[in-house]
Amino acid sequence: MNTLFYFLRRFLKKILFNLKIYIGQLTEHQKITELYNVLKPLNHKVELIKIGEDGAGGYFIPKDLDNIEYCLTAGVGNLIQFEKDLADMGIKCYMADASVEKPPISHERFFFKKKYIGPNSSKDYITLKKWIDETPIKEHLEKTILKIDIEGGEYDIFDDVDQKIIDKFPIIIME
Repeated sequence: MNTLFYFLRRFLKKILFNLKIYIGQLTEHQKITELYNVLKPLNHKVELIKIGEDGAGGYFIPKDLDNIEYCLTAGVGNLIQFEKDLADMGIKCYMADASVEKPPISHERFFFKKKYIGPNSSKDYITLKKWIDETPIKEHLEKTILKIDIEGGEYDIFDDVDQKIIDKFPIIIME
């Protein structure tokens, strides 16, 4: 009976969708207001600077980078102007991404690992915690920017990392 119900329901939804008729539950006004209050922008009163590319690959971060010595980037791809800008400021950039052989440009402050960052370690993957433990930044997280752009796997990589470790990063960028 459940299988028949599921099939009919799916079939009906498909027909209505093709007719551009959308059926859904209405959200209560109070719930929309609560969501807005959680998501609305706050004035954090921190001066920001933009680092990186003009479009994708550019990020607004706090201007005061005096205490930042490292950047840990999960997901490199071809856009690394952000890391280059940081390296030009004297910040060491540790990057990991198995989808590329190496960063598209070289820099004396670039350190690259050809692995994906994921929830488990394997031949092509390494966990965020293990990667942190393999780098010199493990003792300097409070001086490290964590930047994550791994195409949909951003939240999964935190599964094996203690919240106390995450809280030590002064700047976390997730795309």
